[in-house]
Amino acid sequence: AFISSHSLLPSIALRKNASGKTALHLAAENGKKECAVKLRESMSDVNHVRDLLEEKDDFGNTPLDLAQQNGHNFMLGCLSSAAFCC
Repeated sequence: AFISSHSLLPSIALRKNASGKTALHLAAENGKKECAVKLRESMSDVNHVRDLLEEKDDFGNTPLDLAQQNGHNFMLGCLSSAAFCC
């Protein structure tokens, strides 16, 4: 059976890589605003979104921290609330 890639986004959003980073960490770190928006749109529960925003990688960084550290200031407003929307 064919599974829509959109239906897989919530489970992908919660996965971590070897450094403890979620997809949102990576989007923020690399300034990928479109990816952050797609992740947000895939999360139906605002509490899951809040959890993703507050999730720390193995180095103690949240997605917002990574955006700031990498000079992606245009993402700060996008990532600063549970209802982030760019």
